[in-house]
Amino acid sequence: MSDPSAPSTPHPALVGGCVGVFATALQVSVSRELLGLWGGSELAVALSLVLWLLGLSACSLLASRVAPFRGLRIASLLAGPMAMLVLLGLRLSPWLLNLPAGGEPSLAALLLLVVLFAAPAGGLVGFVFTTAAGLSPGKTDATVVYIFEAVGSLLAGSAFALLLAGWVPHLVVTAGSAALLFGLVFLHSPRRPPLTFLLGFCMVFLAFTFVAWRLEAWSTAQSLRGKGTLIAAKETPYTRAAVIERLGERQLYLDGRLADTFPEPYDKAIDVHLSLLQRRAPRSLLVLGAGPADRVEAALSHGLSKVVFVEMDTWLQKLLLPLWPASTERALRDPRVSIKNEDGRVYLSHCRERFDAILVHTEAPRSLSVARYHTVEAFAAAKNALAPGGVLTVTTAGAASQLSQTAAIGAKAELAALRQVFGAVEAAFGLEIVFHASDSRDELTPFADELARRLARRGAAPGLYPGRLVDIYDRHRAEAFVHEIEASLARPGEDLRPTAHLWAVAQWAQKWHGASTGRIVAWSGASIIMVLCLAAVVMGLATRALRRRCQGPSLGLWAIASTGLCGMSLQIVSLLVYQVGSGALYLGLSLLLGLFMAGLAAGAWFGKRQARQEPRRAVWISEGATLSLCLVSAVVLPLGAEHPALVLAFSPIVGAVTGFAFPVFLAFCRGHATEPDPIGPVTAADHVGAAVGALLTGLFLLPWLGVSGTALALALQKLLLGAWVLRRAASCSG
Repeated sequence: MSDPSAPSTPHPALVGGCVGVFATALQVSVSRELLGLWGGSELAVALSLVLWLLGLSACSLLASRVAPFRGLRIASLLAGPMAMLVLLGLRLSPWLLNLPAGGEPSLAALLLLVVLFAAPAGGLVGFVFTTAAGLSPGKTDATVVYIFEAVGSLLAGSAFALLLAGWVPHLVVTAGSAALLFGLVFLHSPRRPPLTFLLGFCMVFLAFTFVAWRLEAWSTAQSLRGKGTLIAAKETPYTRAAVIERLGERQLYLDGRLADTFPEPYDKAIDVHLSLLQRRAPRSLLVLGAGPADRVEAALSHGLSKVVFVEMDTWLQKLLLPLWPASTERALRDPRVSIKNEDGRVYLSHCRERFDAILVHTEAPRSLSVARYHTVEAFAAAKNALAPGGVLTVTTAGAASQLSQTAAIGAKAELAALRQVFGAVEAAFGLEIVFHASDSRDELTPFADELARRLARRGAAPGLYPGRLVDIYDRHRAEAFVHEIEASLARPGEDLRPTAHLWAVAQWAQKWHGASTGRIVAWSGASIIMVLCLAAVVMGLATRALRRRCQGPSLGLWAIASTGLCGMSLQIVSLLVYQVGSGALYLGLSLLLGLFMAGLAAGAWFGKRQARQEPRRAVWISEGATLSLCLVSAVVLPLGAEHPALVLAFSPIVGAVTGFAFPVFLAFCRGHATEPDPIGPVTAADHVGAAVGALLTGLFLLPWLGVSGTALALALQKLLLGAWVLRRAASCSG
């Protein structure tokens, strides 16, 4: 008989769903801030995910020692303020660190920020989940919470992708999800009238979102303080855009980095002129990359009959359209100009037109989303879109007078990839490194005097005078730089073996006391040792947290950690492959994560049934399924680069196998341990494995082994550890 004086607690399943909504909103928002802060590089997200998961693991152990409902009330009370503090801290960090416009933090500052913000955010989620799972003492409630958390994550990801992205800022979405959790925990009571509960929740929700809207406007203004007067701002699904006015000119900032200045007719369109000057009589141009509008006038000045710009972010175009100079607006309305709103790689895959010149102008390929435009596969697709004798022009980071170590790494990958596809490649060194590639060597003209004659006949590019052409196409400097590039150790960029991560590591490490290549390698080894040591400490604490009859619980913890490692690693690989084949589409990636969470829920439900009926057989099924999944992934996932729908179909399978293991090994540990309940240690072990998987895959396995090699390495890990676990478990009684 229940005690009427006992506090009324909400159903664990409802709390689990709210936890899933809050966790997804917070993780998406933290990842979004990190991508903007560190130049779009997924490496930063991989590092933050490691600390997020380790924080989650540690706080799961802490929560298992706290009275569940009391701990849940405290955590839900702190969820909103703490989430806002984390997001505001990341957003304002460039201002707090006094970074210049477009500057990025050093590796030391990067790691410090991740420790300060990502780890506490993950810890908050882990604490809330574990206390929610302990609300009721039944043996199956933890799995129910796990399932409903996955369902909540699916709903949150789908709602954000289909309804909220581009309309509601991340800060507001996170505040709303925190209000949902807070309202359910503090206002729910079977004895309270439903109308009273609904009115109370609405008041809490409106208060949270109102504060978040005000903080959104304030933080945007603060992040650009001192740079000028803010005249327009918009958070699109792909970037946070802001336009400021300063000293008579307007500057566009994307995620806090200076992306464009207008009107500025001289320097920003030089790449267009250099591309078109390579052809004697160009008639058509295709431009792939960001910022199409500021290059339209430059392209039309060469007398072209067709200009196609491929730009994905329609939200950004609408924001800037009223702000462009009148001449740019007229050029955009010119009947010769077409703007295609889709991903550039996707456009190349179905393009049936042929162009005299193609220009790939993107940011430096430090992220996987940008590196897709600088790979062997991308250059082969561009070659198919060129007319006979056509020229492909690619720009990458560099300098006119000095070639840094990190620029040489990126340029070597670029040059090697171009030489695999095209018969002739020429290099020029202006404000950036420029490569011209064609199958016809006669079409390439690296001679400044000939280019100056073509320029004079066309009357284009008022800022590109003959003296600048002589400086850009300096043959002696070009030969010296190419020799220096070829001497670097970078390999060609490939879709399924990306070099962008290694380049980003080199770039950040070089800012840390001017690190050399040897120090970069040393840092890489030190970082992996540090994380493995932290993981071992958490696993040791999780094992000691159980009072055991035999070694069974520790075996279960190692098995669930191994499965978590495989699941997280395969999900990271799936995201990469899907991004390559379908484009750097924020909404598409949200769909992929939603499908993974759907599979996670289904697998956990099925695993709970199997663990209840035949627990020993369920352990064998889980280990065999994970091993088989890794082996199949080595064959299936590389095909996803050409058929993205295959990755969408495969993602819920990865989730199902990962989710199946949680209830199986939770029951396994319960069968071999006494008090306390092992939900905290099992959750901690699961996320420790995922943290190690994120580090190994994001920083090392993918760049070194590629997609198939990574999947086979995961299979070997599961084979060795799984065999050890099953052999030792067979000798354990109970």
